[in-house]
Amino acid sequence: MCSSDLFPSHDTYHLANRTHAHLSRYVQHRSDVIEETCVSHNMTHEQIKQLTLKILYNGVIDQTVPDIFKGIQKEMKAFTNKLVLSNVHTELFDYCKKNKDNIYGSFVSFIVQTEERKCLESIIEYLHAHKHSVDVLAYDGCMVRHSEINLADIEAYVLDKTGYAITLAQKDMVPIDFVERRLS
Repeated sequence: MCSSDLFPSHDTYHLANRTHAHLSRYVQHRSDVIEETCVSHNMTHEQIKQLTLKILYNGVIDQTVPDIFKGIQKEMKAFTNKLVLSNVHTELFDYCKKNKDNIYGSFVSFIVQTEERKCLESIIEYLHAHKHSVDVLAYDGCMVRHSEINLADIEAYVLDKTGYAITLAQKDMVPIDFVERRLS
């Protein structure tokens, strides 16, 4: 059994059909940006992941972060404001205002999760059409029982169906042996 994950997930959705130089660089050169940041700012991969999520969802960041992350934050604020002012998601924004806790971050999160779900639905549709068993849905990916799956074909299918260019990563599952015994 293998797990296929959308990668990178949330930051990819923000990029679709928009021009954001900093976010584009991060998405297109994610590994390089992360490695550079690890070295230049003495940060771990997990710290960078948390920083990215804070920025994408309107969290407060320390101003000593690398310029690329300051740029992403500025781009995300402009993008979020554009979404709010477009009035396309007025009902959703009104719902988020009632919550009064990170209104703008919650608003973007709902939109991103909806778009991510559309991508995942397209993946499942493709896999079912090609007679693969989707055994588990997990956040931004799924676990599939298979021997051979062409991820590039699935990525092309998702692009065609949703307009999102995604990158899928296959992760081999670690086998676990179980010993049958009674719990006492």
